[in-house]
Amino acid sequence: MKRYGIKWFELLIIILYPVAAYIVFTNRVVIASWWIPAIVMLLFCLIWPTIRSVLISSILLWIIAAPVWLYTETAQSAAHIRGNVPFILLMYIGIVLLPSLLLVSVKIKLWRTYTLKLSLIR
Repeated sequence: MKRYGIKWFELLIIILYPVAAYIVFTNRVVIASWWIPAIVMLLFCLIWPTIRSVLISSILLWIIAAPVWLYTETAQSAAHIRGNVPFILLMYIGIVLLPSLLLVSVKIKLWRTYTLKLSLIR
């Protein structure tokens, strides 16, 4: 059986990322320490099957979760966030998206190398 042969499992992972990110980042106690968001990100990097699923999850995060954050914040806080969206987006790309793309591509490369070595041994 293939590792990620089940399509609904891949879809569940893609949808679960924006939900997990929303839960982690709306909890103000968790945000005081960056260990939990970093661990959540690393776990998702381990279970994302393809680069495409990383990109789809990130797009869903910005389409679904980001407007919900703006809606739930107070008017002054939401105005401050709206004014800094370009900076926040650039920071997200540099700090979250690019490292996760790199980690997933390295994971895929290692997985293919490992499975190739196993198939050569048999």
